[in-house]
Amino acid sequence: MLLVAAFARMSDLGRLTDYAYDQATLSTLALDLVNGKSIPTLGIQSSAGIPNSPMTVYVLAIPYLFTDDPQVVTMIIAAFNVFGVGLLWYLGYRYFGPRIALLAALAYALHPHAIHYSRSIWAQDYHTPILLLALLAALEGYLEGKRWGQIAMLPLFLIGAQIHYAAWTLLPALLWIVLRGRQQIDWRATGLGILIGIATLVPFAVGLSQATDAASATALDVVDRLDSLILRNKALLYLARLMTGLGGPWVGMPLIGAYDVVLEFPSAITLLWLVPAAFMALGQVISPRRRGWFWAVLFGLWVFLPFAIFLPNWTGVYPHYFIPNLPLMALLAAVGLDWLLERLAPRAALRIALMGVFGIAVLTQGWAYLRFLQNIDNVLPELQPTPVHYLMSVRDALKPYDDVLIAGGTTGESGQPVWKALLYNSAECVRELVIASGGIAVFPEGPFALLTAPNALPPATGDLYESENSTTYPLRPGEGSYTITPFDNAPEWNGPEMQPVHLARFDNGVELTGYHLEENRIYLQWKLPGQGERAYQYFAHFLDSAGEKIGQQDASFYPEYFWCAGDTIITWIEADVPTETVTLRVGMYTLENDRFVNSQLVDDAGNPTLPWADITLSAPDSSE
Repeated sequence: MLLVAAFARMSDLGRLTDYAYDQATLSTLALDLVNGKSIPTLGIQSSAGIPNSPMTVYVLAIPYLFTDDPQVVTMIIAAFNVFGVGLLWYLGYRYFGPRIALLAALAYALHPHAIHYSRSIWAQDYHTPILLLALLAALEGYLEGKRWGQIAMLPLFLIGAQIHYAAWTLLPALLWIVLRGRQQIDWRATGLGILIGIATLVPFAVGLSQATDAASATALDVVDRLDSLILRNKALLYLARLMTGLGGPWVGMPLIGAYDVVLEFPSAITLLWLVPAAFMALGQVISPRRRGWFWAVLFGLWVFLPFAIFLPNWTGVYPHYFIPNLPLMALLAAVGLDWLLERLAPRAALRIALMGVFGIAVLTQGWAYLRFLQNIDNVLPELQPTPVHYLMSVRDALKPYDDVLIAGGTTGESGQPVWKALLYNSAECVRELVIASGGIAVFPEGPFALLTAPNALPPATGDLYESENSTTYPLRPGEGSYTITPFDNAPEWNGPEMQPVHLARFDNGVELTGYHLEENRIYLQWKLPGQGERAYQYFAHFLDSAGEKIGQQDASFYPEYFWCAGDTIITWIEADVPTETVTLRVGMYTLENDRFVNSQLVDDAGNPTLPWADITLSAPDSSE
């Protein structure tokens, strides 16, 4: 059974997994931790806007101790989930017998949602085995009185629940086990487990205390929703999807019909997928008499209660919130099928037919997902990012370059977050040719490679970076290609001549080194330090001969996470420049504690002087 699970999750060797913003950002945080650059106290933001615990990063850092290859990390995560299939088999064997264990493990090993959410660098893809370990620890600890289980249950659960907050909905199931086994409680073991569990929460508590604004905003949003609670059918839709295996992109290929998110069954093949769902329902119904009320309640709390909790609209809800429910769904299906097989004991032909239908249903589920994987390597299904192996070919070509500039990238799939992670151990600096206001040209200090993303729009810099020395790396048909253009030196600026500015260095390390004014546009030239710590705006005030402000223009500065030491940038914005202007005043400011704070000019000794640079236009080579 483990071989079946491994083949379903690992046969592509990690080549066809997603690698976009979430995967890349988590990877960068994990690599920063592994390399001693930082110890995060928060993870990335959840899809519902709730801050995630840094436990997502701490667990992911383990495979990144050994490799920076996302394909290898994906394989390690997939192998961990194969171990999860083994845990389910062990649970079934220990408490229900060998036949139920085998049937449950088979159903879980080949369930398309279980495969899909077990082979990516994503928090939901590696917390289910941890939660299964917590369940086993609870059962052995409180039903059988084993001290290790009582020590381990709460820490394991809190680790899993911190990886994704939706797992907190499984806590009632564990408390039910503790209640049932209350006479077996060893208070020393349980107390030690509580202390260890609290210790796992400390980094998250520190992070929340430092991000009070975000946490408060999320809490207020939940409170606002409580004032107008309504029931919604999303959670029930996701319950139907997970019970049947439908509702995923694997039913959207030409193989088995059109993808339909409202659970219209696309073909006779997927109609068979209703069979395991029917056995799940049957398993829940017969559990009180067949297995006793303890197991009936436990199944209800683990499998169905989480969906009920997300029925009201108190927060957002998505299918991956319920991935930890899948193992016990498979166990329920096995319980239901086993009960029917026992009832049909005198009728061997019917037993064989029933087993055959169940086997075909779960085998076609796994087969459909594997066909989906094969197809996404050549076609563009809905919401399916570029498989990572295409990106790895580009990464290998970029490895000789210490400096990479990205043109036309998108934040989610082809921008700096993705390539910063992929080039973590090869490129010193990765940034994008993009700014929120106006236009920008970036001139690295030394050799660099320009990476042009697929289907990139022409940059505002025109032909500044054009070169015949480019190499193209095609992606899937219709998806475009990446282009790498190497430069030994930064290209010469082909815009208007910049007038030099001297002695205009701000306390954030940025230097204003030049300017050019036109009737409707202002160009400013800057020299950057290394990566900044906060976002800045810049302003240009236009003063008349009396020193009065007669116009101004503010704009977002180049994002601080794009700053590379030694880079020269030229920014430009549209502005109505009054003809009476004799002095150009330029400054920078940031937002601190809900108020604007100017960055100060500093002298050669680093002492603050003025909050802006005044440039006398009649003498463009001077600055005060």
